[in-house]
This record gives sequence, structure tokens and C-alpha cells, in this order.
Amino acid sequence: MQKKLSRGKSVGYVANLPPCLIGMEAYASSNRWYRIFTEMGHIVRLIAPQLVKPFVKSNNKNDAIDAEALCEAVQRPKMRFVSPKSIEQQDIRSIHRIREGAIRERTRQANRIRGLSMKYGIIIPQGINHSRKRIPEIIEDEENGLTMWFRRLLSGLHEEMLHKDERIASSGGPRVFKNARELAAWLGLVPRQHSTGGKTTLGEIRQHYR
Repeated sequence: MQKKLSRGKSVGYVANLPPCLIGMEAYASSNRWYRIFTEMGHIVRLIAPQLVKPFVKSNNKNDAIDAEALCEAVQRPKMRFVSPKSIEQQDIRSIHRIREGAIRERTRQANRIRGLSMKYGIIIPQGINHSRKRIPEIIEDEENGLTMWFRRLLSGLHEEMLHKDERIASSGGPRVFKNARELAAWLGLVPRQHSTGGKTTLGEIRQHYR
């Protein structure tokens, strides 16, 4: 059966189906659809797009061909599936993405301040801690030849950097997790195992599918 549905009609259509196996590519909103369809009594499997690609039987790209490949892939007994994330796990991931973005913005801000100060002959060593310490000293130093205009500019940039510090601290960071194992499990990461002579050793970290 081939039936194309709009996003708005998908839920109603699937709700009227008897319990069945549903295969979906793992993408931005797949975790939400996983929860919706699972609550309806269906078995839902998420598959990484790169694992579906080998089952595509045509060079043409359209929804029907992709769906056929996905249907075949989900029924393979040795297929590796992506672990779905709960709404709480998605919340934490969002927090971490915001935090990572704030860290990058703070680094750019510190580098911008260093670059501007260098043009006035004032050197600030690399590192956020150096920037936090030196900027107030530079602003208060009346003998460094800086104009009042530039001091105000530095003060504003410094306040923005401190605001980013607060935002990063409030996001929790790794402290959200009790230990490294809990963090790795949430990320879906497991160490690669090597077994030889009855001894198992742990190697590099990799993405875990099941």
C-alpha cells in the first residue's frame, strides 16, 4: 500500500491502524513522533539515515522510494536502531546546546576585546580568566592613554561577557549529571570494546545504536 499523508493527517491515520511496526528516520522531530505513535500501541523504530541509504533501489529521490527503503531496513533482523530520547532528555540536550552556544559567544567576545585593546598597545593574555581580571584594571588605569569613549566601550563589552558567564553558569553544564557514565549514557555514547584472551578492554567512544 502506498499512501501519502500530510503532516497534519498522519496522527489520525496512524491512530486508526491496528498495532504495527513503524520505521522512521532519526531526525529533528522523530523523538516526538516516537512518543506519539508508541502511546497508540505501535512499535516504533528509529534508524539513522546512513543505515537506510543502502536499501534505496533507485537513484531518484522521492518520498515513496525513501519510504520503501525504510520499510525494508526496519525489518532487517540485524539492523541497529537509534535509542529514542524522552522529553526530559530533549530538554537537557537543548540546555546544553544553549550553553555551548553561549560559551562560543563568550570566547568571541573575549577575542574581540583582546583585538581592540591590542590596537591601543594594551595586551591581554589569552583565556577568559585573564580577560575577566584585566579589563577592569585597564578601565581604571588612568595612565594608559585610553580615551573615555574607549573605556566606556570596554566596560560595555565586559558587562556583556559577564552576562554570558551568568547564562553559562545557570545552564548547569555537566553538573546536571551525577557522573561521567550517566552523561555518556544520555548522549548515547559507549566505549568500543575489544575482547581478546578472555580480557575485555575499552577503547574509543562511539555513537550507540540498538
